[in-house]
Amino acid sequence: MSCPHPRNSLRVRVAAVAFLLGLWAAPGPARAQFGLAAAGVGPINRSMGGAATAAPLDAAGALYWNPATIGALEQSEMEFGNAIAIPRATLSSRLPAGSLGMGLPANSMAGNTGSNSGVFLAPAVGIVYNPTDSPWTYGLGIFAIGGFAVNYPASRTNPILSPQFPFGTGVGPLFTQLQLAQFTPTVSLKVTERLYLGASATIDVGNLSTNPASFHAPHPGAGAGQDRQPHSRRGVPLRHPGPRPRRRRVPARPLLRDQRRLERRRLVQEHPVVRHVYI
Repeated sequence: MSCPHPRNSLRVRVAAVAFLLGLWAAPGPARAQFGLAAAGVGPINRSMGGAATAAPLDAAGALYWNPATIGALEQSEMEFGNAIAIPRATLSSRLPAGSLGMGLPANSMAGNTGSNSGVFLAPAVGIVYNPTDSPWTYGLGIFAIGGFAVNYPASRTNPILSPQFPFGTGVGPLFTQLQLAQFTPTVSLKVTERLYLGASATIDVGNLSTNPASFHAPHPGAGAGQDRQPHSRRGVPLRHPGPRPRRRRVPARPLLRDQRRLERRRLVQEHPVVRHVYI
């Protein structure tokens, strides 16, 4: 009778333990959060999980991860891709009664509010030109590399989203949106069959919109019904809308002409010697 090999027995035990651990972890819910930066660009690069540092599968992935690898592509390529992002986010807060002092709030407040973020597009464009009989390869990439957006409506039960003072304890509705785009002009030089040198200029463009602008100091003169936080766009705080200063009225020209004529006549009457007065 033959005995089982020790290595085969060890493999069976390891497989059994891994199977049991998988069954134990399977019923648990999986939780994740969308991040600021994208893990890849283009459908081909995303299908590989963004792993394209040394494996140039397409134009977009090579331009995004390693500019030198565009020279290893077999031919010139032009790639267009688009991703659809539908973010889902919730905001929860709780405020016990009397926690702010002076009996405020009168009752405990607690709420959970979902964000109406909408739908966003993340385009990716990769262009690689590989001329024949030339060691040089040129490329241009245009990518949406990241961003986020939240849009929480006002709430009477959620303390953070409750109306601003004196009608509530929060900041009212919250809206924030960040968009990041990248332009990458690239060039690659083939030195040998296994060595490529590349250079790329990474040009990033961002756009930030937020309402209210919580990083700005509240306006001390804001009255009831007015926003105590000014709005902002692209990170630049705006002045709080207040009463416009009164402009000084400038008399019309005919009125100035009449006033000069009366002044000239008064000077001639008071000083008979003066015949000509220029005003």
